[in-house]
Amino acid sequence: PIYAQNATRDLCRVLLLDAASLSERDAVYQSRRREEKGVGPVEPLFTRADAELALRQIQGLPYRQRREVLPGVSIRFQDAGHILGSAAVEVWASEGDHRRKLVFNRQRRHHHRRQRHVHRRADSSPLQAQPVAT
Repeated sequence: PIYAQNATRDLCRVLLLDAASLSERDAVYQSRRREEKGVGPVEPLFTRADAELALRQIQGLPYRQRREVLPGVSIRFQDAGHILGSAAVEVWASEGDHRRKLVFNRQRRHHHRRQRHVHRRADSSPLQAQPVAT
């Protein structure tokens, strides 16, 4: 499955079907032009059937609801606030006695402000795994 916040899932229906339609039309147009030059046709990057298949895989989740997506792995979407459906994603993973929580958030403007004043080693990353208190 593809997990997404509910509003993101709803927008995907409109966006993916529209993009697929444009891809199909562009392939027809390009194929006609190529045929005039004696070159073979092109295939669309993806079709409406491909988009429908992908859309059936999307499972919408509300904000602030933790859901187990695999044994030992759960996620929760937190409202990021700046775009409809945008979310920070919290991921909890455990294996035996080891537990970790990862947070994915694309608040880049804040990250860049900090980075101007903080020198990081080349192998460091703004995304760090933090132990989860048990």
